[in-house]
Amino acid sequence: MTINDFDNDGDLDFATVSYYQNDLNWFENKLITLDVEENTIQEITMYPNPTTNSLHFKGNIAGDLNVSVYNVLGKRVINNVVKLGQSLDVSKLTNGVYIIKFNDYNTTYKFVKQ
Repeated sequence: MTINDFDNDGDLDFATVSYYQNDLNWFENKLITLDVEENTIQEITMYPNPTTNSLHFKGNIAGDLNVSVYNVLGKRVINNVVKLGQSLDVSKLTNGVYIIKFNDYNTTYKFVKQ
């Protein structure tokens, strides 16, 4: 086996000779790096917290919000789409702690319903 930069691209390649098959095998190492797209933080602010009737949202929001609200037992109690600039009605929820998930942003927050 021989290791060298056979194609002069800056990375090492491998070459082997097969004795029984009378063959030369060349393995070219491609200089490829894995990349992750730059992450931009999509912060959503929710207010008021604690709330009595409705939750309002602001932040770097690109459109409607697909939200799910769960009680502390993990049961989904609200699954709704909140239009840009509108609020989420939580007046029918019993008092307690809830978890709201912004499905399109993969973000969750806790809020208190009083």
